[in-house]
Amino acid sequence: MIAWKVCSQNLSETEVINSMPIWEKLQKIKHIKTTMQFIAGGKSGILNGTVQLTLNGNSIIFDENSSWDDNSKIKTSNKMQWNIKNDMLLLSHLRSKKTEVLATFQIIESNNQYKTVSANYKCINDIYIPQLSLENKLIQLTWIISGPKKNGKIIYLYY
Repeated sequence: MIAWKVCSQNLSETEVINSMPIWEKLQKIKHIKTTMQFIAGGKSGILNGTVQLTLNGNSIIFDENSSWDDNSKIKTSNKMQWNIKNDMLLLSHLRSKKTEVLATFQIIESNNQYKTVSANYKCINDIYIPQLSLENKLIQLTWIISGPKKNGKIIYLYY
């Protein structure tokens, strides 16, 4: 179990952020493996790729580039931003000129699972529920998706 205090009278906000295990792990990410498991409304399969990081204070941008593991040579790209604000870890999707906060995780950890504060992200009529966990050098972000258009799960393994 990893535990830490977010508020400390002796440390600056930057020192507190940098002492968080999740923040340390996010700064070391280089690869991504995505497993998509859909019952309806999406392509199932595995993607493998790389992550280019841009660090800026309490923000890390992930530029993700992946390919399907099915000989189709189809490539995908994604841009995500992780921010720390007070005792919250915010995950945003950067789409062209629009930034959408997808998930907010409170930085309270138990059994390597982070408490999710605003768990549901709605895309049209589908609900996306995130789960975030740490294991050794891996960060796992899982989205459970349910709705009229999509039903399934997307698992992102960052390492």
